[in-house]
Order: sequence, then structure tokens, then C-alpha cells
Amino acid sequence: MESWYHFLLLGLALSTPVGPANIEMIKLGINRGFYLSWLVGIGDVISNLFIMMILFYGLSDWLKSEWIRAFFSLIGGYFLIRIGLKSEKSSISLLSVVFSPSAQAMMRGFCLGLINPSDFLSWLAIYSTISQHTPQWIWSAFMWLLIGAGLWNSLLSFAISHCRHYVKPKLVSTFMRVASFILIIYGGSFIVKAISYFLFP
Repeated sequence: MESWYHFLLLGLALSTPVGPANIEMIKLGINRGFYLSWLVGIGDVISNLFIMMILFYGLSDWLKSEWIRAFFSLIGGYFLIRIGLKSEKSSISLLSVVFSPSAQAMMRGFCLGLINPSDFLSWLAIYSTISQHTPQWIWSAFMWLLIGAGLWNSLLSFAISHCRHYVKPKLVSTFMRVASFILIIYGGSFIVKAISYFLFP
């Protein structure tokens, strides 16, 4: 595919900013090692694929509605605050159903990616710029974007899990509190944006 490296680098760039999924990957990488942290990243990539399918099969115009985006921001903000308020030692499952740690980690990554309104807006912007191409071209671009996102998540999990042995327990505890606070800030900002739109459309 022409300029495949452009989409590979774009996928890397989209995944680089610290967001809810990245924070969860760092937390699990420090506490549990590479594998579970990596599975969170895989779940995040699968959520991106799910978003792409939603856009590709005709819902891109629907998602451009300010009301719909505000609704997603409200729901996503609520769940991010709820996750941030949980203790760093609590279960990593978002659901009451008991799954294996591997399945829980992947589901966590998927849910965090899916409820993050920024992910929807990023992929919507990308789709808007390439939607005039053929379906085969679009899916090729999507695949390279996902490869780039998966590569970044793998590198992040590897780096964090191999550095965790050099981090003191007190620093780990401090990071967990800061990470939870950041998630709450993310959630709060999404809710404020949603409420401001509903009040001042």
C-alpha cells in the first residue's frame, strides 16, 4: 500500500498520548508484569477496530452529531471517574462476572478504549480524511494504523514491566494514587464538556 509507513507512524502517534488505557497498562505493568499489561493494550486495539467497523459501516455521520458526542462524553466520564475512585488493589474487572485475569485485563483495555470519547473523535477525524477511497484502501490504512497502535502498546508494556524491579514500593504506591487522580480528571473533563453542551448548545 502506498505510504503505508505514514499510517504506521500515525497509529504510533495516536497511541502515544497518555490516556486511560495507557495508565491502566502502566499500573498493571508495575504490579503484575508484561503479560497482563500487554493484554490491556490488545483490548484497547480491539476497541479501536470496533470503532473503525462502526465508522465504516455507515455510522460516521451519526457520530458527528454534537448530541451523540456529548452523550458519549457523559457516559465515558462517569466510568472513568468510577474506575479512578477504585483502590489500586481492587479487582481489575469492570464487571461483576468472574473471569480469568487474562480475560479481565483484555476486557479492561477494551472498555477503557471504548468509553474514551477522544478515541471516537480521533478515529472519526481519520475516517473523514480517507473515506473517499475504495473500501480495500480504507481497510489497508486501518490495518496499518492498528499495527502502529499495537506496536506502541507492546513497547510500553515491555518497558514498564522491565523497569518495575528498579522502582521502590513507595514510588509505586504514589504513582497508583496519581494515576487514579488522572483518570478522575479525565472523567471530570468529559462530563463538564457534555454538561456545558447540554446547557449551552
